[in-house]
Amino acid sequence: MCHGCGRQFDVTSRPPGDRFRCFCGDVVVANALEPRDAEVLRCPSCGAGAITGKPDCAFCGTAFSLFERDRTTVCPSCLTRCSSHGRFCHQCARPLIGEADVGSATTLPCPECPERHLTTRRVQDLTLLECGGCAGLWVEHDAIALVTERARALARPFDQVAFEHAMKPFREGRRLREVVYRRCPTCLAHMARRNWGKASGVVIDQCPRHGSWFDHGELEQILTWIRAGGDVYSQKIAKAEQSANERIKTVSTVGAVPQYEPAPDVTTAAVSLMELIATGIRLLK
Repeated sequence: MCHGCGRQFDVTSRPPGDRFRCFCGDVVVANALEPRDAEVLRCPSCGAGAITGKPDCAFCGTAFSLFERDRTTVCPSCLTRCSSHGRFCHQCARPLIGEADVGSATTLPCPECPERHLTTRRVQDLTLLECGGCAGLWVEHDAIALVTERARALARPFDQVAFEHAMKPFREGRRLREVVYRRCPTCLAHMARRNWGKASGVVIDQCPRHGSWFDHGELEQILTWIRAGGDVYSQKIAKAEQSANERIKTVSTVGAVPQYEPAPDVTTAAVSLMELIATGIRLLK
């Protein structure tokens, strides 16, 4: 179950500890549950309270015996074994709405853990590739452009205090990691490392042809950075660097030592003049 939006998934095909993204974007962990059996306290059909000693629901008339078999579903809230045909948990009355599609496997290797294959995930109206081990994301260039443009549409006017407040949680949780050049899952070529926006501090792996790899949490950090005015902040940094470079060029030009042509050798010039005069005298004779 997603703790962000409460959406439920059927994860029987995934190993315990596998991670995937919910449609809301939060990461969900496929935990190994220990289900239990419990008496019927709620109607599995409508969720109404059951009356002790009554075999049928007093509100909708459903016979509880219909849900005594096929208890293959586990309630994500109380871990009670429930009927696969029930709409509500018969112990806590939580709605049982399982999402069957949790992503299909591909043959593309994960750039972070190559022994795993990436799986497809549908997040809102985008199709991404994710790793069930490290929860990293592989996003193609067109999808990245669409996501970042949406974030820019929600960007606030840049305010230094608000910007620092928005980025503080990410900076506090940042860890130094070994520099590794990962391979593109599509062409297997080594990807370039790029500091997003040149000032975000989020270094991603990018293939110029196919897409970019985001470690767990990096895409969320970049979108937060953009919405907090990161593009404006990046432009300010770029202008400051350009101004500093221009000042360095100016100082270098002003402080340069002027270059002069070497002074002619007076002795050589005098000898040449004397030879010229002697030649003229001989011609006159």
